[in-house]
Amino acid sequence: MVEDDAPVRRLIVRLLEKHGFQVLAAADAGAAHALARTTPGPIDLLLSDVHMPGVGGEEFAVQFATLRPGVPVAYMTGAEWAGGASGPRMLPKPFTTQGLLDHVRAALASDHAE
Repeated sequence: MVEDDAPVRRLIVRLLEKHGFQVLAAADAGAAHALARTTPGPIDLLLSDVHMPGVGGEEFAVQFATLRPGVPVAYMTGAEWAGGASGPRMLPKPFTTQGLLDHVRAALASDHAE
């Protein structure tokens, strides 16, 4: 999970872990890239903020795919997003706990259905 806002990042980690998910959290694309390179075993989902300083979420997802091909991507943002219905999954901020869980579970389920 990549989120540049520290309080939001901590909240998301806490919520996901409380519901049984293991979370690797990074503050920016550079830290997330390092986690993707050094973490043994599979990574099941990339959850990324769209708008971050430096490399944004969509650009990072392309970089991430070179390290971890085939991993589904889900986005979250507090700003307008032009991805539309045909684009990747996007969760608008602010969101509820249930909204976050539904977003993550849908991304994981769609990957396993393909």
